[in-house]
Amino acid sequence: MNKLYDVLASLAGKRAAVEAPLAEQPPVELLPVGAGLLPLNAAPISIETEVDADRLQQLLAHTEATWTRLGREEPHWSVISAERFKQNQLSAHEAEFYASGAGDVDTFLAFMSRNGVDPGPFERVLELGCGLGRVTRFLAERFPEVLACDISPTHLQQAQDYLAGRGLANTRFVRIHGITDLQGPADLDAVFSVIVLQHNPPPAIAAILAALLQRLRRGGVAYFQVPTHAADYHFALDDYLAHGLKASHIEMHCLPQRVVFRIAAETGCEVLEVREDDWAGRRQAQLSNTFLLRKR
Repeated sequence: MNKLYDVLASLAGKRAAVEAPLAEQPPVELLPVGAGLLPLNAAPISIETEVDADRLQQLLAHTEATWTRLGREEPHWSVISAERFKQNQLSAHEAEFYASGAGDVDTFLAFMSRNGVDPGPFERVLELGCGLGRVTRFLAERFPEVLACDISPTHLQQAQDYLAGRGLANTRFVRIHGITDLQGPADLDAVFSVIVLQHNPPPAIAAILAALLQRLRRGGVAYFQVPTHAADYHFALDDYLAHGLKASHIEMHCLPQRVVFRIAAETGCEVLEVREDDWAGRRQAQLSNTFLLRKR
């Protein structure tokens, strides 16, 4: 009993020694949980997503022009916008750039594992926005066949050269001119797309998603990332066609979660998981989500 008393007294003494100096400190203002995130009571924003075929082609042509130019001028930086990946610094960081694709594929596999999806039988995977092939390489090492799609011919050619240099011959490269280049029979086991959809206007994001989800085989999955809300964002199609097509910078767009869920339902897909991610940055003003869907 005395031994127990001695232990408790010792602990009390240590606690007093720790708490005494804390009591002398000025009070600290504690931030609410999740203060670094877009607040749950964020105001609604207006995003138009409906578009006819002619105006959809205008949107895609604008995206193609911007990214074709970026593929000539700053191809690596256009994919991951860090200063060290600009052409004047690239030689010291090129290996890092290409190695980064491994983590993206590992995360894709982790999403499937958490949701009981076995990718073992998967034969054909489509990557939307293959860029310079940094993820394509690791998909090609993991799956029998990869369709690597991009709207920029300058990026696409460099991706082809990179994979050829790695000795990977199981990838077919597809140039996207319009939405019909993404449409086709249900011949895909998986769709993969990260940091790509966000650079397309919302009606184009919606059309691209619908086309790709239609192509999934039963049991196939779609793993993709897209911003779903931004406090300072809105999109009006007529206004964008009148003024936005003049822009030459990298654009960031959103597609609301409710629209993603609607497209999933219309294409016969179930939502397996939705996670907040850091791909779009500005977490106090913008929400980006990574989705895993499965075709029923």
